[in-house]
Amino acid sequence: MGVAVNWMAVAVQFAAAIVWIASTRVSVSAKQVEASYRRETGRSGGPAMTVDGKGREVNATAARQSLWSGYAALVTAAGVALQALANALP
Repeated sequence: MGVAVNWMAVAVQFAAAIVWIASTRVSVSAKQVEASYRRETGRSGGPAMTVDGKGREVNATAARQSLWSGYAALVTAAGVALQALANALP
C-alpha cells in the first residue's frame, strides 16, 4: 500500500511541476487589458499600463502568473501530504 501511495505522490509532484512550468508561460497582452477595461467601465481607451517590448502588460501578467503559481503550490502540498502518508504506512 505504501508503495502505491508513494507513486501517487510522485505523480502529483510531477503534475505540480507542470503547473509551475505553465505559470511561467502565462502572459496577458495589453490589448486584453484594454478590452477588459472597456467592458468593465464602458470607457474608451485603457488604464495606465506598463507594456514590455512584446506587447504584454507587465502587472497583469505578474498577477496571472502568481495565480498559477498558487495553484502549483496547492498541488505540491497535496503531493507532500501523500508522501508523508506513504512514509507513515508500514
